[in-house]
Amino acid sequence: MDVLELAGQQRQFLELLCQGEKRGNIIKYSMIHNRVAKAVSSNRVTPLVAVEKADNVYVTINTFSGNKRKSSKLFAINGMYIDIDGHDLDAENIEFAKNNTRRIINKAIADGILCDYTAMIDSGRGLGLLFLYDRSISAHGNTEKQIKFHKSIYVKMIRLITEILDSCQDLTLSVDTSVKDVARLCGLPGTYNGKAGTYRKIVKINPDKRYSLSQISDICGFTYSKKNKKNAKKYVKTVSELGKSRAEKLVKLRDSRRDWT
Repeated sequence: MDVLELAGQQRQFLELLCQGEKRGNIIKYSMIHNRVAKAVSSNRVTPLVAVEKADNVYVTINTFSGNKRKSSKLFAINGMYIDIDGHDLDAENIEFAKNNTRRIINKAIADGILCDYTAMIDSGRGLGLLFLYDRSISAHGNTEKQIKFHKSIYVKMIRLITEILDSCQDLTLSVDTSVKDVARLCGLPGTYNGKAGTYRKIVKINPDKRYSLSQISDICGFTYSKKNKKNAKKYVKTVSELGKSRAEKLVKLRDSRRDWT
């Protein structure tokens, strides 16, 4: 990939995430031996694009206040990023697994089992799926229910994609189920992945594919399990109380009839 193509890939992806000065900063990290060598934060695309020494570069999916990637500094939640890896596969099988994974994911979308992604990334040793919201969720104010809903949908999405891939008999990549926190990073397309020995690249971008939490829940068929369980417990309790009340009335009725047989 030449310099212009590298910059173009970075710019395309960052344009999905950067939403202006009132929406918080995207943070970009350059890593050396799993340690941060340089950090840059901005709410604009241009300061985050760099082709010199563009090795092992990662960006936040969500925005933060300032340049600290901490949960306490979270400004807004932009969406979800699903990491699908092939770390356990050898070089001969990795491309085969990636092709199978792309095919299965796209079929699930066509069948209405999974909502379409905003972007699919080839990370070198795997794939990344980005699902962005039509409106970011503020980390401040009366948004506790929305944030809780986001966390629930994130877990359900990871489980759904895992089930979709596990149901296939062909060789596929595996979903990384361990990373789903708000401060998570994703490899920036147009930068070099030293571990994989190749450049990360955009497979496809669907900039108009942005969803509300309810839309994702409806498209993917997620059930409101916690709510249902709560209502079920309430219902059981109500029936139990009703039965007890009727039993007590029967006892009173029995005691009131001395000649009862």
